[in-house]
Amino acid sequence: MDYEVILNELKNNLSLEHPRNIGQENLDKLIDYAIKNCSKEIVWRIALSYSDFDLDFTKIVLYFIKEKDSFYIAETISAVDCNKINIKLVKEKFLERNDKDFIKKVVDNIKTYCDVDSNKELKSIIEDNYSN
Repeated sequence: MDYEVILNELKNNLSLEHPRNIGQENLDKLIDYAIKNCSKEIVWRIALSYSDFDLDFTKIVLYFIKEKDSFYIAETISAVDCNKINIKLVKEKFLERNDKDFIKKVVDNIKTYCDVDSNKELKSIIEDNYSN
């Protein structure tokens, strides 16, 4: 698999024109390669490009948590079905940050960019833990 070909297309386009299911192992390798060699925008575009496939995008959200990037966390959750993200693991890693300002930014962005009401698990996490 030529990661550079994929990443070059993503540098020039919002998403891949004709993505094919590359499987979870190759997706994880592509994500790792992009994290090391590209911008956050390109990492997010990977999620957008492959969102129609039954793949897990938790690795991307965890990367954005590590980077403390509330915008791309919300954008990734918005781009892919929440069933394609391990929400419980994301919540755990998110709370480990123990940064109230960051938590507030993420929650505010998720409320802005995501349809929280249509996802019971996401809505419950926000309401139970972060409602003002």
